[in-house]
Amino acid sequence: MNVPVPLSRRYSPVPPFTCQFPEHALQEANSRKIVVPGELAIAGYTDSPSAALVEPALTMVSVPTREIGIQAMKTLAELIRGKKVHPRRRVLDVELVVRESCGSH
Repeated sequence: MNVPVPLSRRYSPVPPFTCQFPEHALQEANSRKIVVPGELAIAGYTDSPSAALVEPALTMVSVPTREIGIQAMKTLAELIRGKKVHPRRRVLDVELVVRESCGSH
């Protein structure tokens, strides 16, 4: 995977685009001899066990995937029953799992 990285040695945090992006960004940084977290901070979302196993361990936002699935199924069940479903915003709790990839340790 090619990750767009500026040619200068001044780097910014890398925002996540997919669940696997932080791990790919870390691999790319390592291949370019970019020090994480010294020169580049990496964080992602949808925390997974593999995020803690790479070196340095990846900082992730843990989202309540089970609750998201429950809410989606409730909405689908309403649609199947013929109910009119109005768009609504639900705010669910997330947890920031701080690890070494952002320079925390």
